[in-house]
Amino acid sequence: MAKTGETHELQDRAALTRALAHPWNVWVYFMDRDIAVLAARLYTSLADAHAFAAGNKRTAFRAATAFIEANGCTLDLPLTGPQQSNGCSVISTAGSDSRALSSGFASG
Repeated sequence: MAKTGETHELQDRAALTRALAHPWNVWVYFMDRDIAVLAARLYTSLADAHAFAAGNKRTAFRAATAFIEANGCTLDLPLTGPQQSNGCSVISTAGSDSRALSSGFASG
């Protein structure tokens, strides 16, 4: 955010709370213990919630990465083509399809 000059302002606390609860609900109610699936749910929930004034996808990517690392795993994204600058471009191509995203997280 500092590079772009945008403020990292929370504009919808309820949306943030719902987004953060989504992976937990998947874990509890569907008993899905796959870290890649849960990270993908976290990413898509945060990115789609638009809880922040700017940087929602970047924040979602950082949160998913932190979640993966906190669970003893690593995120290994391929660095190919014009998407070499950061993982956000690679993740953004999956859109809100958490199944496609979770396969990307799991492939590393």
